[in-house]
Amino acid sequence: DVQPPGTVRIALVQQNSDPRKSDYEDTWRTLRGLSESALADRPDLIVWSETAFVPNIRRWGALAPGDHPYAALVHELLEWQKGTGAWLLTGDDDYDLVEGPGGGERVDYNASILFSPSGGRVETYRKIRLVPFTERFPWKEELPGLYRLLESFDVHLWEPGSRRVVFRIPGADFSTPICFEDAFPGEVRAFVREGAGIIVNLSNDYWSLTEVEAMQHAANAVFRAVENGRPLVRATASGLTCVVDPVGRITARAPLYEEAVIVADVAAVDGRTTLYTRWGDWFPPALAVLLLLVLAAGLTGRAAAARTR
Repeated sequence: DVQPPGTVRIALVQQNSDPRKSDYEDTWRTLRGLSESALADRPDLIVWSETAFVPNIRRWGALAPGDHPYAALVHELLEWQKGTGAWLLTGDDDYDLVEGPGGGERVDYNASILFSPSGGRVETYRKIRLVPFTERFPWKEELPGLYRLLESFDVHLWEPGSRRVVFRIPGADFSTPICFEDAFPGEVRAFVREGAGIIVNLSNDYWSLTEVEAMQHAANAVFRAVENGRPLVRATASGLTCVVDPVGRITARAPLYEEAVIVADVAAVDGRTTLYTRWGDWFPPALAVLLLLVLAAGLTGRAAAARTR
């Protein structure tokens, strides 16, 4: 197909597995196979889901391929990606080493990472709003027993990021709210105010394995497109991988809980802002102020009537 001018061609990959609970190499093979099936359409950007590729790319990519099987897997990914001719956006763990009282401490993040067509790591976004108790537990020191209990439930605990990132590729500027961040209007609005022309949500809804829960999450995301007048695309491990236009219409969707790829031409919206993007949630406070004024006027009128009796 001929790509319309002013658009970026995006391939959204749905591997239909929980990447953290599946064999990492099997998941990588599935991601690669699905992505290669989309290369015939010459996408500008390939998008994988939240934590789609599990071995930590920063950590294991720093080692030689022969040092560890995870290092070999990461180097295989990076070499493959350089041959695609496309940008790659994937969910992955990320980390910093921070000096502390006991020496160096590793701080982990749930992240999205952008790689250029030449294989360079361009930019990383670290998820800011984490799911309480399954992604974030801030009372590790105060409640160590509960912290260890959570770890025994096979949750993965991260620290929140602090910077809203706008990824930039030829033809599009976009941001990547991760998983349930797209359920919060203020979170997505903040990305758009930073300059995002497309909202790209990375999610892992495979855990639900029910259509109702997957659709509930996707329905929340649709509102973010309408509120900000921006197209929204979702790449999920499984759930609802879809494309939403700026007025909230789902223009393409993958079947639930199946391996699938969607390739869509998406036009970024730059410069134009909606009333919501500019002012945010002004309507409820305005109604509250109006209610207070009505109550005050009523009380004043009753007091005046009482004085004239």
